[in-house]
Amino acid sequence: MRPTIAFLHLGQTHDEFPDVVLALARLGLESELISLDDGDRVDWCRYAAVNIRECRGYHLDEQFLTRLEQLHRRIAPVDFVNPMAVARGALDKSAYLPALEAAGVHLVPTYWPSGGLGGGIAALFDDTGWNDIVVKPAVSSKSWQTFRLTRTADGVDIRSPGPPAPAYRSTLAQCQTLLNETFAERSLCVQRFLPEIESRGETSFVFLGGALSHAVRKTVAPGGWLAHEFYGGSNAPCVVQGTGEIDA
Repeated sequence: MRPTIAFLHLGQTHDEFPDVVLALARLGLESELISLDDGDRVDWCRYAAVNIRECRGYHLDEQFLTRLEQLHRRIAPVDFVNPMAVARGALDKSAYLPALEAAGVHLVPTYWPSGGLGGGIAALFDDTGWNDIVVKPAVSSKSWQTFRLTRTADGVDIRSPGPPAPAYRSTLAQCQTLLNETFAERSLCVQRFLPEIESRGETSFVFLGGALSHAVRKTVAPGGWLAHEFYGGSNAPCVVQGTGEIDA
């Protein structure tokens, strides 16, 4: 009997999940989707490991981490993949980004406004010195409730993820109202928009077992500003050369 991996989900999965199933099958592993809601009704001893990557929409479940913790304790010693330490550490940007920066990792310039947006949008631009910024929840996925704000002579241009992602002009007061409503009960993260994203995209490095496995070049769709396939972008493998340069 081939070992089986249980993939937890919250009602939806990533588009590439069928490819994951096929890849695991070629390695002699079975796959089975299980709703996190069914955690109390499953015989977890049947599984070689439990994978949590397919829990899309976790940012909308305020009890998600608590539910994972409870399940992790219940099914021990069955392996949790990723481990709970990784799940806890990677959930909230306001926790892991400052920790990475303190460890010497170079980040996209990031600002954490004290008291949220209470100081006003104009103060946010003035305090950072950036005229093109991205505002996002500290806990989110798939660019949920993410906005790009560009200061203009008479207001703010606002872009949602798109595509297309046309800018619509807003006064400072209108922009403030929008963000106050969006982030009324959520902590937020403010980052300087890097224009290189639009022309060069971004590169994701995937490490498995502490070693570099592969790298993926992510590009932006025409008319967009986010390197994400959900918004029309594309992903392609790339090769990391010994010099540190990257070839698509």
